[in-house]
Amino acid sequence: NGGGMGFLNQATGKFTIFSRNTYDGAMRRFSNNFVDDLQRGPDGTIWMSTYTGLIQFNITTYKYDEFADHPVLKAAHQKSLSRIFTDKSGKLWLGFNNDGVYCYDKTKNELKLFSTEEGLLKGDVNALDADDNGNIYVATTKGLSIIDKKEKIKNYTTENGLKYEDCMALLKDKEGNIWISNRNCILKFSPATQTFSYYDESAGLTGENFSSNAAHAAANGLLYWGTEKG
Repeated sequence: NGGGMGFLNQATGKFTIFSRNTYDGAMRRFSNNFVDDLQRGPDGTIWMSTYTGLIQFNITTYKYDEFADHPVLKAAHQKSLSRIFTDKSGKLWLGFNNDGVYCYDKTKNELKLFSTEEGLLKGDVNALDADDNGNIYVATTKGLSIIDKKEKIKNYTTENGLKYEDCMALLKDKEGNIWISNRNCILKFSPATQTFSYYDESAGLTGENFSSNAAHAAANGLLYWGTEKG
């Protein structure tokens, strides 16, 4: 909520805060304090989503890059970035608020935009995930978009399967199903049959609004979901 990023040193039990107010020698200040998502990259660096775009943070040197001058990633600079996801092939997916989804292929140094022109639903991106076949799921405030490996997009709204427009979070279970928190209910989507199962208050849910990207799949198979009331 505008406090930047906190880095915990487990050995000392103390936090170091990095924000717009941080200045440590040659290290520049963050350009924005609103951090919505964090992902650890394969090289150990931390990818951060902020209201002014993407940041890559080195936890050893404390140096970071906002990609303002990057040959391709500069196209996403100064845009409100909400979600980050790395797929099995190492591609970086970036979900924005009303600016679509970018896919960055580091090996080819290519950046691909998926927007309403390509068929993506308009709206803020709340979550990103992938199924076992490599299809990318985009949960937005206007519904669910699925980008297949051929870059074709299929959308689900209240007209063809969703209970509500708002798709808040995504989880993949051990059987390969994709679970979606859909405002006041939870949906299970089967990629194999392209069908939904529905779980609401009659199944024991609280009926409270689910929170954006607040979900966790535990190693024992349990799925945890965050709502406005807990």
